[in-house]
Amino acid sequence: LVASGACGPAIGGGSRRQLDVGMSDERFPGDEALLAQLPAESALIALTTSAPAGQRALGAVLERPIAWDRLMILAARERAIIALSEQLARTPVRGARREDVANLQRLAMVAEFQLSSLHDRLLKLLALYAQHEIDVLLLKGAGLAHSAYARPTERPMGDIDLLVRPEHALRAWELALLNGWARRGDVPEERSYAEHQH
Repeated sequence: LVASGACGPAIGGGSRRQLDVGMSDERFPGDEALLAQLPAESALIALTTSAPAGQRALGAVLERPIAWDRLMILAARERAIIALSEQLARTPVRGARREDVANLQRLAMVAEFQLSSLHDRLLKLLALYAQHEIDVLLLKGAGLAHSAYARPTERPMGDIDLLVRPEHALRAWELALLNGWARRGDVPEERSYAEHQH
């Protein structure tokens, strides 16, 4: 399923448990020799969300030449556009063209809106399922984004994986379709989720 239509304000609230999932400020756990072997663009993406210890390792990476086009392709593939934009606001890449940075910032705004919208839709879906006494287990990115991070943009995701009890699966599917979700166009209609399991 994919979210469709306009999104409204997030609902839910309550006390959400937030865990510190970042690196500590202790010694950088990464192998600096390994970072030196990675292409500069890969090392930069890997370090964009690191704590201060990782930020110190980033200095050496930024001394190397950075291929902007390769960096952007990698950031998009790894869903790291927002993190990269935030990182480059703190620590600019030497030689980056102003228009390239501006384009990255626009892409980050779009990605942030999409993630926030998906997160808001998820909260509404969870509230709907709770009203209908359908137990839900969030899996992978959605589970982490919902429970471990303060902001949805800290855990990028492209979809929502959730698990419901077999006896509630059809009702959950119908409720989602009746409330603004749509069947994915790239998945054939005859594909059955009746036996799909993670």
